Amino acid sequence: MDAALLAERVGPVLAFLVAVTIVAEISDEAGVFDVAAHWAARAGRHRRWRLWALVVALACVSTMVLSLDTTAVLLTPVVITLARQVGMSAAPFVMATVWLANTASLLLPVSNLTNLLALHQFHALGVDFAAYVSLMWRPALAAIAATVVVLATLHRSHLRGQYAVEPPAEPHDRVLLLGAAAVCLALGPVFATGIVPAVPAGAAAVLLLLLATWRDRTLLRRISVPWATVVGVCVLFVVIDVAGRHGLTDLLRDWAGTGAGGADLLRV
Repeated sequence: MDAALLAERVGPVLAFLVAVTIVAEISDEAGVFDVAAHWAARAGRHRRWRLWALVVALACVSTMVLSLDTTAVLLTPVVITLARQVGMSAAPFVMATVWLANTASLLLPVSNLTNLLALHQFHALGVDFAAYVSLMWRPALAAIAATVVVLATLHRSHLRGQYAVEPPAEPHDRVLLLGAAAVCLALGPVFATGIVPAVPAGAAAVLLLLLATWRDRTLLRRISVPWATVVGVCVLFVVIDVAGRHGLTDLLRDWAGTGAGGADLLRV
């Protein structure tokens, strides 16, 4: 029974991890991130601060909809290349992408695997998706704003002036590119409906796998599914669950304390 309960809690999270990784990998191979970054370069109108702000927005959207891992692993190389092509230092773009991959991952359950685990507990308490977002949007906005202010201050010297003419994006299969982009854009609103995230993510993964098989079978060999991570997470969950049943949960609860005052929150 304990194993069944653990599987019920962890299974959808791992299924989502695999599915959204497939979606992100195919989208990357299709050129979605590359084209989005170059659109940002054109929309920046040669203003460095505007280009950086657009990359910040892209990193936030990527993190919220496709998870922090997608932004950190797949978007970071794209913005590095973009910065070099327009003759700017890559540091402001890299730091914004990596930091926001963390701080922008608070808003939606799908933005972070930890959020999905928290959502499972929320459901047990009768708290739905809308209530989750209602609770999290303020700290999420505060975290994003703090990150942007700090990074803009640290890199202000690199964000002054203009950049060179924006280069074109690399050529991509137009059908595969548009299909992957459409799937990514559709996932955000679907996730916001409150449906179990593994379901739309799984459907999106299957759809893109079929599209990739039709357009370019060699692309499938370049997809890296994080099976080692899945196994590691399974082991970690089992270890933590066993430790929790042998006193760890009670110990942590005693350390964290109770209450909602300033001192109580500081203790946590």
